[in-house]
Amino acid sequence: MRNKERKTPYPAEARRAAQKYLETRLDDNPALFMSNYSRRLTKRSAQRVIEKYGYHVHQLRHTCFRNMLKSGWDLVEVASFAGHKSIETTRRYTLPSEEEINEKANKIYSD
Repeated sequence: MRNKERKTPYPAEARRAAQKYLETRLDDNPALFMSNYSRRLTKRSAQRVIEKYGYHVHQLRHTCFRNMLKSGWDLVEVASFAGHKSIETTRRYTLPSEEEINEKANKIYSD
């Protein structure tokens, strides 16, 4: 699974903003994210930026896939988007979180 290239769809507004940003840059590098050394930002550097804010990249993936399922995406669609070979790998995102279980338990006992 590592080093597998994935295409990620993103909203038209975000595409326009990225294009506008790229047009203001003085270099001809096609990379969207650049390091302080005017080179393409490495995966590890991007991970460090995310970790700086107290998150891990897998948390972002997990949140993204759970939100996709909650908003009506089909399990097969999410599996394809995630690059999972087995739908069973994707099925774990359908399990309720501890927070969701606690919220439901609170509702039972608060009535």
